Amino acid sequence: MTSIKLPNGVTLVNPRSAIREPGGTILLTVDLQEPGMEAPEAATYGLVEGDDAPAACWLRALISSGDLPVADADAAYMTARYWEDVRAKRDRLLAESDIAVLPDRWEAMTPELRSAWAAYRQALRDIPQSHSEPLDIDWPTPPAQAAQ
Repeated sequence: MTSIKLPNGVTLVNPRSAIREPGGTILLTVDLQEPGMEAPEAATYGLVEGDDAPAACWLRALISSGDLPVADADAAYMTARYWEDVRAKRDRLLAESDIAVLPDRWEAMTPELRSAWAAYRQALRDIPQSHSEPLDIDWPTPPAQAAQ
């Protein structure tokens, strides 16, 4: 098992896969164990040009020695990654809008504003089902601020 202990106490163990994305970033899957963790957890490390952190140097050495082959990302892989980003943004926007629909604020809103918030949140929930391309999302705009 290959591993490196970083200055912050985190240990990276067992790099399993490396995929080069368009633009040159290499995404590596490794196990990461922080102090106090019972067992390592899978994590992704983005290796970019110019990164000279200890983990980056270790991973580059594994790659250059041939111990960790790097595959080029194919279109299906990239599309799946883009959809992950879309879902993450959608989830973040929904979480950010939760405060607008809290009962005390909801009751203070006009019926029109309630309808606008409900439509906005539904449009967010409908992503990605309502779109076929992850790079062509027409993101809904939140309504004007709810009554304070």
